[in-house]
Amino acid sequence: MSWKKIDEEILNENPWTTFRRRGFETADGKRGDYFFAQTRGGCAMAIPRLPDGRFVMVNIYRFLTDEMSIEFPAGGIETDQDPIDGLKMELRQEVGYEAGSIKLLHIISPSNGVIIDESHIYLCEDLIFVGMDHEWSEDLTAMTVTETEIDQMVRENKIRCAQTLAAWAIYKSRAV
Repeated sequence: MSWKKIDEEILNENPWTTFRRRGFETADGKRGDYFFAQTRGGCAMAIPRLPDGRFVMVNIYRFLTDEMSIEFPAGGIETDQDPIDGLKMELRQEVGYEAGSIKLLHIISPSNGVIIDESHIYLCEDLIFVGMDHEWSEDLTAMTVTETEIDQMVRENKIRCAQTLAAWAIYKSRAV
């Protein structure tokens, strides 16, 4: 079934996200409004794997939930930025590493019912520690964990970030 776009307006925007209302008409003639957000360039997420097989994650404070969240390092991509450039910046800022090998695993739409957004999921290997330089607004600590520990945190509901859970499932499904 296809819906016809009638009109669209920007309700609000900031440097990261645009909030829109889109009028539509369904195939049977019903009309309505759809409200959604759209990011500027999407997101790049790293699955950093150290030579010994451990992974680097962050424990980051999330203001909206007022909780710490265990996640893979990730961040927004500028409108015309190459996702790999955004990935490299986030990897350095959040966990202090540069990757010698970067492999795209998947591109996901993390919440395609409410936001137009793409998250590029990368496996990053051959890591060299160069020092963290995170943004002033990021309250985080880096942590190294084994595959078994990540699986256990998933089972115990300690990892709740949907993008991190999707990235981990993609990684595991590929048996990389």
